[in-house]
Amino acid sequence: MVARRLLLAAALLLASPFALGQQQDVGTYPLDQNGVAASALKSATTTVIVSAASAPSNGQVLTATSSTAAAWQTPTVSPTGTGAANRLSLWTGVNTLSSDAGLTYTGTGTALELGLGAGGKLTSPASATLQLGALASATPTAQVLQSQAGTGPDVKGANLTIRPGPGTGTGGSGNLTLQTAPAGTTGGTANVPADRMFIAAKNVTLTESSATPIMEYSVAQGTVAGGNLFYTVRADDATNFQSLRGEARWSAVNKGGVLTTSIALVGADTVATSSGTLACAASITTGTNAVLVNLNCVSSLTQTNLFAYVSGLVAGTGTVTYK
Repeated sequence: MVARRLLLAAALLLASPFALGQQQDVGTYPLDQNGVAASALKSATTTVIVSAASAPSNGQVLTATSSTAAAWQTPTVSPTGTGAANRLSLWTGVNTLSSDAGLTYTGTGTALELGLGAGGKLTSPASATLQLGALASATPTAQVLQSQAGTGPDVKGANLTIRPGPGTGTGGSGNLTLQTAPAGTTGGTANVPADRMFIAAKNVTLTESSATPIMEYSVAQGTVAGGNLFYTVRADDATNFQSLRGEARWSAVNKGGVLTTSIALVGADTVATSSGTLACAASITTGTNAVLVNLNCVSSLTQTNLFAYVSGLVAGTGTVTYK
């Protein structure tokens, strides 16, 4: 009986991965040093030993200390060693990301701020809004948006294109609007932006011999407004084509909800046709605290298309409604 037990023990020992110098997988059988487990990360060709230490604390990162070793470390704003200028440091709980190279990120919600070293800052003060410069301040700093500059003798700088997002199919892109914020009453309330220039992406379909609204602008009670509307009208019958370029200048006042308006063409329309005639008249009508500029166009063609491309300048405290 004793002999059988000895033979069985010997067989089990030979079958063990520790027998005859067989290598133990340290990733499968963790070691224990100072009462804290140490293990390993394995790639296809390398085993990286994670040093035994206290359990990682909030905000620590696993850092490679050599080609075969790693350790949990607390990031620092001034890292040392090879590549220190390109390392990022992270603190959880205060939402801060920084690097010695000058890149910083701070804030939460609508108080996000991305610092680009001495070059400037980007912020997001509201949903779907990207702002040049730091968050609102009692001493705001002027900002410049530019394309890439050239260097060396006689090198032209890069062009700059600003465009709304392209659409698909018949959707067209978004419209392009430039705004400023007129001054309000004294105090700390933020001024309200108003449209100053607009370019409509999609054309406005016109009804021949009928005054068709092509632009609407809000005019609040106790305010005035005015603008210049630019339009290019196209008429065609799929064989012949006609084009008319015109400009209308308009003004409006709102006294207690009653609007008084005026409109006039600026110079003569410019017309080009492969056949026939095209003529347009501009008019202005009123809505509720708003004015509408209309076009009434007549073509000698039996039209397949009759529409207008529209853009303009406006001055007031309102906004444009695209038609």
